[in-house]
Amino acid sequence: MNAEEMKNKIKEILGKPYARKLIPDETGGYTASIQEFPGCFAEGDTPQDAIENLNKAAESWVEVALLNGYDIKEPIAYYGYSGKIALRVPRGLHKQIAELSELEDASINQLIVTALSEYVGCKNTYNLITKSIQEGLFSKANELNKSIQTTIFSFNGNINFTRSQVETGKRKSTGDVNSDWGSILENLQQSCVRLKAVPYRNRLPKAANDDSLEYIS
Repeated sequence: MNAEEMKNKIKEILGKPYARKLIPDETGGYTASIQEFPGCFAEGDTPQDAIENLNKAAESWVEVALLNGYDIKEPIAYYGYSGKIALRVPRGLHKQIAELSELEDASINQLIVTALSEYVGCKNTYNLITKSIQEGLFSKANELNKSIQTTIFSFNGNINFTRSQVETGKRKSTGDVNSDWGSILENLQQSCVRLKAVPYRNRLPKAANDDSLEYIS
């Protein structure tokens, strides 16, 4: 299939009455989708923008489907809705439905329709609640993440400040030690100078058994 044939095929498919859904977003804008094309959706600031973007997305969706040999469903409108459903149920369930319909003073058909309506309504409500909870949890997770990041940043800042204080203290302590050693070395140098100036014989202790290190000057 060449490019021109592909273009005509896409135009033919999208010319069918596919079900397009338009849903307003709570945060603004609109989301549009084609029910028969899974994963085909688009967004827009206005309904017109959303539909235009959806048509472009649908062209790409159909092209990919054709190139990969995927089945493209016919529009739901082609199936029609007669309001009649051929339904098979187990005999035991059929018996329970019949007994319940007698208690409810309703026909089996009315009972099944009521049960299906309640199920569909509950399912839609469940989906809405689930979506609301997920959005709420996502929002709370973002807030918690920001709080954690802020706490970590503050904690790191305090650590760096403490390290700075420690380093300053170390430098100060080192300076004090160097100052002390400088005084000691200076005193030793002065002592050596004095000893050097005294005759060698006068540097001997007063007595051989004298443990004193005092020298005769």
